[in-house]
Amino acid sequence: MARGRRLEGKRVMVVDDNYLIAMMLCDVMQAAGAVAIGPVGTSAEAMKLAMHAKLDGVLLELNLPGGGGMQVVEYLRSRKVPVVLVTGYDRLSLDPRVQDLPYLSKPTAASDLVEQVAAALDRLHEREQPK
Repeated sequence: MARGRRLEGKRVMVVDDNYLIAMMLCDVMQAAGAVAIGPVGTSAEAMKLAMHAKLDGVLLELNLPGGGGMQVVEYLRSRKVPVVLVTGYDRLSLDPRVQDLPYLSKPTAASDLVEQVAAALDRLHEREQPK
């Protein structure tokens, strides 16, 4: 990564039903210094990990086989875990409840993935700082 290991030590879950894409996302997160959790291919597996693992952020394909992507998003929001959507769908076709989430369209550059995850983690950190 040109900017070094921006996500050093951050635990980022990667959820995508396409194993090759998920592995590429894991590789990008690891190259940026993150601990990649996954790949995770189903919403059920994502929920199980989200309930039991410490997560700093999530890269999520919302449209998973069998559905359940929105359940994962809502649970992660309740735990204040930043989510970055990575999907082949355009933003306008996404569920209105996730329009506010950071979004990347597949395929996307590794640098954009790292930047979006780092920015999402920074926003959470800024909101948690005492004023």
